[in-house]
Amino acid sequence: SYEKEESIMKKVGIIMGSDSDLPVVEKAINTLDEYGVPYEVHVFSAHRTPEQSKSFAQNAKANGFGAIIAAAGKAAHLAGAVAANTTLPVIGIPVKSSTLDGMDALLSTVQMPAGIPVATVAIDGAANAALLSIQILAVSDEELAEKLGKIFGYDDYALFLCNSGAEANENALKVASFHTGKAKVLAFRNAFHGRTSGAVAATDNPKIQAPFNATEDIVFVPLNDLEAAAAELAKGDFAAVIIEGIQGVAGIYEPTAEFINGLRELCDKHNCVLILDEIQSGYGRTGKFFAHQHYGVRADIVTMAKGMGNGFPIGGIIISPAIQARHGMLGTTFGGNHLACTAALAVLDIIENEHLIENAAKMGDYFYNALSGDKAIKEYRGKGLMIGLELKDEYVGLRNRLLFERHFFTGAAGAQVIRLLPSLTVSQETAESFVKAWKELTL
Repeated sequence: SYEKEESIMKKVGIIMGSDSDLPVVEKAINTLDEYGVPYEVHVFSAHRTPEQSKSFAQNAKANGFGAIIAAAGKAAHLAGAVAANTTLPVIGIPVKSSTLDGMDALLSTVQMPAGIPVATVAIDGAANAALLSIQILAVSDEELAEKLGKIFGYDDYALFLCNSGAEANENALKVASFHTGKAKVLAFRNAFHGRTSGAVAATDNPKIQAPFNATEDIVFVPLNDLEAAAAELAKGDFAAVIIEGIQGVAGIYEPTAEFINGLRELCDKHNCVLILDEIQSGYGRTGKFFAHQHYGVRADIVTMAKGMGNGFPIGGIIISPAIQARHGMLGTTFGGNHLACTAALAVLDIIENEHLIENAAKMGDYFYNALSGDKAIKEYRGKGLMIGLELKDEYVGLRNRLLFERHFFTGAAGAQVIRLLPSLTVSQETAESFVKAWKELTL
């Protein structure tokens, strides 16, 4: 498939975990010989020298390589380490060996058009998944933690990696309970924090709560009602307050600066952990890295997911240094795996290099100026590119018209609220095209 790619075919590096991997790359070698493509074969110890493979990857382009082939057997670890440290294509070759219980495994890394390396593992059977999660060491998790801390200003916080937003919130609630020795949690009306046990209990939607999820340890009060929150927290038996940076599923509702800073004071007063759920509102969507940073408040724990891996499953929580972790407090099978960290690091690079947080703020200002006060809109809510447009009664159905007549796909919160959450890369041209379609359909 790379026959016509001269930059790739100038020289190929082949890596193996041991000489026993030679049979699985033999076909590739024969093909390279057939096309007259030069290559070099390197044999590393797959389990002992990750730094050797990392160095090889970082210097591959300078050494004239256009692509790298890895035997994805004993060299599965090597392939992951190489993929994380080069922009060159890394081709994993399937291998059958006793270490995989006779099953096929394929490790490959693909460069997306946007320049984001997305690492994927194609597996056949749970045994392969378990093996690969062990073999492909998370050599990037410390780098990810350091980079995250610098970007969002919580560089003294600890990072725990998991796989999803619900899992992040579960772990945040668990840490708060461990830290305070208390069980109750204060949440807010119309909140959404996930669909697993503790997260769904803190979600104000009985339709998605099974009897198993019912608990008296979650108390709901209205958003922005500081008096109601103070009355509950004064009882002294709350471990945590959990609040979204901006309520997303509910229809884009913001906490006021006075309210969220008031919660901070109440949590300090009553030995309560303030958890900011930034799973939907974080990662630059509102024009700040986290939505709560618009209000100048500092959380004890922040949860994140969604935008972290640009579609690759990863989530995480950052934890204040005032909360002391202990061995075994939290655990995860796949959290912080090498491929997830690689994807997350690539996303952060793109956010920085392409100034996507600044773009979210700029495009958010454009949408606000263009649509706030529009005759079809009862209320414009949100910040940056996290926007809720509550329609007047006579314009209900506009979302379907935008989709079927103008091919703009938007979110919704009931029949009356259109949610706009475009890519952070959205251009001025696309934004103007959407506004034009909106205006024409609401004449």
